[in-house]
Amino acid sequence: MVGCSAFRCKNRSEQGFLMKVFPRDPERRKQWEAKVKRDNWIPTNKSYLCEVHFEPEMWEKTREDGSRKLKLNAVPTIFSFTKPKPKRKPPAERKCIGSQRRKLTSSSFDDFPVPSLETVAEPTVGPSSVNSSKREDEIKKYQQVYKKTLARAVKQKNELRKLKRKINTMTRENAEYIKDLESLQLLQKVFNNDQIEALRRSSTRFRRWSNATVTKSLKLRFVCGTSGYEELLKQHIPLPSLRTVRRRLEDIHFQPGTLHEVGHDYARDTRYAKAAISPCGMEM
Repeated sequence: MVGCSAFRCKNRSEQGFLMKVFPRDPERRKQWEAKVKRDNWIPTNKSYLCEVHFEPEMWEKTREDGSRKLKLNAVPTIFSFTKPKPKRKPPAERKCIGSQRRKLTSSSFDDFPVPSLETVAEPTVGPSSVNSSKREDEIKKYQQVYKKTLARAVKQKNELRKLKRKINTMTRENAEYIKDLESLQLLQKVFNNDQIEALRRSSTRFRRWSNATVTKSLKLRFVCGTSGYEELLKQHIPLPSLRTVRRRLEDIHFQPGTLHEVGHDYARDTRYAKAAISPCGMEM
């Protein structure tokens, strides 16, 4: 329930008066404020004027549902301090004198212009209807732009969500890759590449061992003995079996310096000195 802000006006909405809020547009609000002429008063977004302060030409045509709407350029002009416009008196009825009345014949009516039917049938289009049609076209245009903008925003939001998921996936994969790389670097300090590959396969069967790994196996066999070497195999250390070492030993014999290198590393150990000097006579 709101009341009218005009000076000396006590009309309220609960009394059935139609209330119009002050425009939000600063220029139009200043026009209304100037017409109200209230000292030390500034209208707010909740200030209203009742319908009695607007002249009939300030209203659009009454709609089918009975609602009334002000024109876009409507300005209040009727207040307690404004002088009412003088109403024009209707023209006095002219009386014809008897002699003049007799002079009027049927032919005299031909002198009066009669509007044609085409002129009468043409509908008149006022500026308010033109403005209303233009306004509706602009509203439709803005609605289409809004729908396109909204659809584009939704599409971009979905793309952004996909990119975020992709970034998270790549971040996890990168972390796993770095972890695997660090693990590989640690393994390379202990094992050869073929041993690392055997760890990945979880099996040493049907594996082609490198000469470096076979040489390492010989060294371990010299140090640990047969039982110790077999224990390493039971612990799933990636090493060739003793049978493979024996078979590969025949190939290594033809590579100069290989067994000499193996024997030289452990020549200081008296238990294996003899085997190092005469490797062909060692027990496998």
